[in-house]
Amino acid sequence: GWGPAAPLSSGEADWLASPAPHRRIDRERPVITPGCEQDSSDVSGWVTCLAGEQLTQDDADDPLSADWVLGPFTVPEAERSITLESVGLTPDLDMDLYLFRDSNGNRLIDGMNEMLESSTSPTADESIFVPDPPAGSVYWIYMLGWSVPEEGGAVDLGLSFTPVPLRVDSIIPTGAIGSLLGEFAFRLDRPLDPGESLDCFVDSARVSHQVRGLLVTLPRPVGRGSTSAEAVLTDSTGSVLDRAVWDLCVDVLPPVVFSIDTGVDSSAMVLEITVSATDEPSGVMSITAEPGDLEAVSLSERGDGEWRGAVDVLPLAGSTCSLVCRISDEAGNDTVTDTVDVHIPPRPDVMLDAVRPTGTTYDHRPLIQLYPSFRDEPGDWSASLVLTDSTGSTHDTELLVLGPAALQFRPSEPLAEGEYSACVTITAEGMTEPEEHTWSFEVARMQWSSVNAVTP
Repeated sequence: GWGPAAPLSSGEADWLASPAPHRRIDRERPVITPGCEQDSSDVSGWVTCLAGEQLTQDDADDPLSADWVLGPFTVPEAERSITLESVGLTPDLDMDLYLFRDSNGNRLIDGMNEMLESSTSPTADESIFVPDPPAGSVYWIYMLGWSVPEEGGAVDLGLSFTPVPLRVDSIIPTGAIGSLLGEFAFRLDRPLDPGESLDCFVDSARVSHQVRGLLVTLPRPVGRGSTSAEAVLTDSTGSVLDRAVWDLCVDVLPPVVFSIDTGVDSSAMVLEITVSATDEPSGVMSITAEPGDLEAVSLSERGDGEWRGAVDVLPLAGSTCSLVCRISDEAGNDTVTDTVDVHIPPRPDVMLDAVRPTGTTYDHRPLIQLYPSFRDEPGDWSASLVLTDSTGSTHDTELLVLGPAALQFRPSEPLAEGEYSACVTITAEGMTEPEEHTWSFEVARMQWSSVNAVTP
């Protein structure tokens, strides 16, 4: 069923009324012209050329501050690759070229995470190549004036394709949302021309819409878990000028946490955290561990609903760490776990800042290296390594370096493929008991494809 269309929230309205730098509506869009007629330009002969484009000084640290933007546009489906190439026309001009691609269907650049490719040489001559562009993808080209003379700068930009401009952009909301209250909203690139018409649909049903300047709003259905919307812009002959389709998934429930597992690696003074959580239907987006007064740490997804991370807890040595985790889903729902108190042991006599190798190594006589950090200036000290394979057999090793900055061992003989466990024991004058550290790694054989095989 349909309910009354609630207006945009104040935050949404302000967001659309005062666009961020990468959503500016006051910049003039570059004029797309087919081909390049200037024989003097190195980009002549391209399918599309934007000749003599003027650049001004931008914030060199923020590519999204660029004043020169082309987009949003799509690429013709027949294109097997796309190439962008710029040629500087002004001495001492340094320009950076960026290509962005919409990743979530809102026809809006949400941040640098949507940058597809870039070319940032210390000149204005840049080039970007993208093979096999996905059909229907939405792109933007940014030319950032990194260092522009006071009188300004100019470049020619050649393209291997003809951009297809889009008339609809800045769609909100899309994807997972926490509520169906409010309206759909999107922006037109310019007012409708005489003879043009705009039709809007929600779940394939035509709905009324309101146009306020360039802003278009339409109601959302009430009481449905998911929905889709469509905006179709046609000319006087009925030909489609632009069609925008987007989906919503309503998720009002917060993520569910199954377990939080913690452990302290006392040799490195690191708190290891594993969180198992799930969320339906939108999915877990992020998990952040907040270890008391220490800086929060983002966990990484490892598959099967497990997220892992590590926190340096050396500042909390000999005390208790009060840990909470914040789990967020794609719709913006949060779950904050109960506090887990973790006892942090005192700082050991010697810590290991890093060990190598870890994971998989293709070296059958790998260099086994550790970086010790002593609490006090060490007196006489020694280190030994026990290397064990999966059958329990030990393998002889040679001590190559014994120093306060690094320890190095190497197996006396090549190791066979398989899993290995390394246990290093460090003893030093004044230590109450030896310090041990154990980790594992795999020795594997490099696999060569038939493409690289050499035949006689």
